Amino acid sequence: MFHHPLVPAEMVADRTASLIFLGFTAISFVGVLIWAATNFIRTRETLPLILLVGGGLCGFLEPFGDILGATFYPLNTPLLVFEAFGRHIPLYVFVGESMFFASAVYIAYKFLRDGMPAPKLLAIIAAFSAFDAAMEMTCIHFHVMTYYGNNPVLILGLPLYSIVQNGALAVVGGWIILVLEPKLRGGRAWWLAPVVPIGFGLQAFVTTWPMYLGLNSDFSRSTMLWLGLLVTALNLALPLWCIYSPAARHYRRLASEVFGGGTCRVLVADGSAS
Repeated sequence: MFHHPLVPAEMVADRTASLIFLGFTAISFVGVLIWAATNFIRTRETLPLILLVGGGLCGFLEPFGDILGATFYPLNTPLLVFEAFGRHIPLYVFVGESMFFASAVYIAYKFLRDGMPAPKLLAIIAAFSAFDAAMEMTCIHFHVMTYYGNNPVLILGLPLYSIVQNGALAVVGGWIILVLEPKLRGGRAWWLAPVVPIGFGLQAFVTTWPMYLGLNSDFSRSTMLWLGLLVTALNLALPLWCIYSPAARHYRRLASEVFGGGTCRVLVADGSAS
């Protein structure tokens, strides 16, 4: 029953496109790093720096995701820096995920914390999904990466559920921080760094495991189509649950009291009210 599809090991990346993508992620990473460091100096907030570290740690989960999700980076990709289970992971995965978590996840957390209305949060998912999809589809077109195997829900080479999942990741990651950050103040906040990759891995597995199972089995094309649609719905349902969760509604209620002219009492870390 279990059968991993043939890995396209002979695939050759367009090195110019790979270098351009590496340069884009590297420049973006440096920009976010400068912003995070400047923000720390000005406000003493460590969360963006913590998310930079946590996002970088996500790169070490990439081989597992690549095997389950039938993803491959060509062996001639510049600056392959990590290998596990026969999968070589390029530098741009590490810096790209680090940059994404310190920007997109942080933005989603701040919007949730500030009580942004649910429709605007949904727009964030759409915006992040569109941006990431355009970037990955371009990489796939130039053979910088590929999704392989019996996958009938590919759109310009990118799985439909991945389009939703990558946008949802920001909101789900922001929600995890929203829930845990009040309990992890001071030096304990650095525990959020390993929580980031753990949360990402759990999100991907919980919402997409039926498709992962199908990609590594001898399921029919029609079965794979239904599985693809199912996991797409699951990847959308999880961020929707986060947006409408009691924790998110609590902060929206506080925001409405403040901007509606009411009196807002906010619990601070020591349990007192302000």
